[in-house]
Amino acid sequence: CAYWPKTTGVTLSGDMSSTFQITGYSVAPEYANQADLMISSIVARTTPANFTGEPDGIELSFHHLLTNIKFAVNKTPGTAATINVTNIRLSNVKNAGTYSLSTFTVTDPWKTGTWSDLSGSATYNSGTISQLITTTTDHNEYTEIANWDGFLAIPQSITADQVGLTVEYTSTPAGGTPTARRVTMNLP
Repeated sequence: CAYWPKTTGVTLSGDMSSTFQITGYSVAPEYANQADLMISSIVARTTPANFTGEPDGIELSFHHLLTNIKFAVNKTPGTAATINVTNIRLSNVKNAGTYSLSTFTVTDPWKTGTWSDLSGSATYNSGTISQLITTTTDHNEYTEIANWDGFLAIPQSITADQVGLTVEYTSTPAGGTPTARRVTMNLP
């Protein structure tokens, strides 16, 4: 087994063939500094019986261990204002933990691994984004924040009012002046 990215302060233990543990891993809350955590094992390949050369490399199949949190927004149908989402923040998110894998299978590693010892209370901040929402025809039409890849986080259950969400945006009425706005709520 292998993992990526190699991170300072992270310990890898186990026999690496079927069991291992990543200890001390933490996700950077700043969007610009985030890197996905992935694991891999060597993909089995068949070598012809008459092969006499050197292997041309090792084929790895990587799998994601973090979750990607993305957002989509809508506005009230018939509203003439243009909305520009400028920043998204999640607060009180656990961002450190230990990943353990007791039985590695190349096809389903995320089904056999678990995160434990979750800790931290990070605030994830998107940094400056700009997503215009100009038209909406019904309440079920959402616009995904397309110019931003979302937050990477350790998968976790959240309890009522544990995580905060803040969305900052400007609202510009037709022919009017933009007004900065902020909506804050607790999740779930």
